[in-house]
Amino acid sequence: CPRRKEDISAELAAQVDLWIDFSLPESFEKFIPKIAKYNKPIVSGTTGITEQQKLLLTQAAKTCPVLWSSNMSLGIAVLTEAMEAFKKIKHFDFQIEELHHIRKKDAPSGTANTLQQKLKSVIEKEIPAPLAIRGGGIFGIHKVWAMSEQEVITLEHHALNRRVFAEGAIFAGLKLSGKPAGLYGMKDVL
Repeated sequence: CPRRKEDISAELAAQVDLWIDFSLPESFEKFIPKIAKYNKPIVSGTTGITEQQKLLLTQAAKTCPVLWSSNMSLGIAVLTEAMEAFKKIKHFDFQIEELHHIRKKDAPSGTANTLQQKLKSVIEKEIPAPLAIRGGGIFGIHKVWAMSEQEVITLEHHALNRRVFAEGAIFAGLKLSGKPAGLYGMKDVL
């Protein structure tokens, strides 16, 4: 960990085995190109990044293994994969709903946006924007609704604390170590 935010010393960086980034988009933009030069695995959970900033991940992945995910929870990774089953009921109505604490900056959350993209690719049609609810101290609840006139299916995930994200990032980092340079997601390390 650098002593000053704006300075990454080569001596200190040479000792790093894995970079884990949960910064703000502005910091992400400054540090991803710098830390990629050290050819060590990078795990990033920074959300709210622009398409231009996502290109920094692609560039970094040319020299080292890079994993980016809007959510490091293993449960969200499994829920995302479970959404593949919705291919069989494309004619249903769908909605994504997410709840977070009152201090959450982005709405909808990065995870809700990722789930939205995945769902649209699975059912191959447009769906309403995710519903974002903010209140209290909720760490994170994500729901994927599939609804017909006769039945409702809900895939739901509750983060009970923030530790789940830290443990997921470490799990991903350990799985990423030893992999060749490239861009990875959580499904690649499950």
